Amino acid sequence: MIKQLMIFFFIIVNCNHYSKIDFYVDSFQKPFIEDYFNKSKIQFSDRFGVLSVEKNSFNDLKIENLIMIQLKRIELCVDNIRNIQTTRTSNGSFYKKQTLLLNTDGSYGISETSKSRLVFDPGHPDALRTGSKKGYVEFPDINLEEELFILKSHILLYNSLASFLSKEKGVIIHEENFDSYVSILNLMQRKKYDEVFLQLETSKPRK
Repeated sequence: MIKQLMIFFFIIVNCNHYSKIDFYVDSFQKPFIEDYFNKSKIQFSDRFGVLSVEKNSFNDLKIENLIMIQLKRIELCVDNIRNIQTTRTSNGSFYKKQTLLLNTDGSYGISETSKSRLVFDPGHPDALRTGSKKGYVEFPDINLEEELFILKSHILLYNSLASFLSKEKGVIIHEENFDSYVSILNLMQRKKYDEVFLQLETSKPRK
């Protein structure tokens, strides 16, 4: 499990006048990283799962931007988990799962999933009062186990980026801690979640 969740780390290879950054990426995060590189106009090579990019000022800047994007992905995961039972928001509808999508230039936007999870509970204050779904309550279509797995994956990726940039820039970048997020979210059944991670480590989250 630990090996599977070691998402991403860097090695700087210096060879006289040439240096490169090697990204070791597992199948879970690889599509996102490749998409970011392509849309950010970063040239890279892929050899047996290792993505290599040239170390230069342009690529360094894009990697700095990537860590901010990764922090936003963590934030969205936390919001999704926090609102997993939210049946009414300020706009009067159930909370909609949010996902970060990359734009064509490597910047990002936020996408909302309009799909709901219906639970029959006619006594609920937000139960539908008319139509074929009368008595049902619309909950966000969020799977807790999958969202926790994604959160842990995103945190590991962020921490790898933070560690790399801290060494490169000589500054301290705060690393995130999954256990702290679990505590904040009042998710205390750690043994259950560890078992979930083990079950999901080779699976892909639902789209």
